[in-house]
Amino acid sequence: MATIKYVVKENKTIGTHSFYCVPQSYSTLTYADMAEEVSEGLGISPDIIGTIIKRYMRVAIRSVQRGHRVKLGDELVVYPQISCSVKDELNDDGTVKKAATADMLNVQNARSSIGATIAQAVQQQFAQSVSWKRVTEKADEETDTTTDPTDTTDPTTDPDQGGSTEGGGSGEGGGTDPNE
Repeated sequence: MATIKYVVKENKTIGTHSFYCVPQSYSTLTYADMAEEVSEGLGISPDIIGTIIKRYMRVAIRSVQRGHRVKLGDELVVYPQISCSVKDELNDDGTVKKAATADMLNVQNARSSIGATIAQAVQQQFAQSVSWKRVTEKADEETDTTTDPTDTTDPTTDPDQGGSTEGGGSGEGGGTDPNE
């Protein structure tokens, strides 16, 4: 079981006490890192694998820009996403001054992005294969125990490979797609 470090931060923007966890990444894996690992035991050079990964991702992104949902294996689906909303305009006393309508929604002010959905089986496997260790932001000092206090595994060592697997990045993911 791998152990991932996290810090606790306070959300000071809402005016009340609110705290949340932020994972601390060890490093970010590059295309070259991934190509090296994928090529192990295949007899294909990491350069060729890297070229294929880059080309595949360019085609996937271009397809999403055209409005398609793109399955990246059985584990991940990426899709176009739009964020835009309109609210009622309120008086000082909280009563509605001007009610919002669908006609008021202006796509010119929308935020376009790429959404992603990760397969539930992958999410469950991840949840079962990690534990968490709280650290301080200043020096990565431990401040409490992991979710598995008996685990002494070095988080940078993959027990299946016996070597370093530094990486992970801090990308977003696991979003909920209403079309799934």
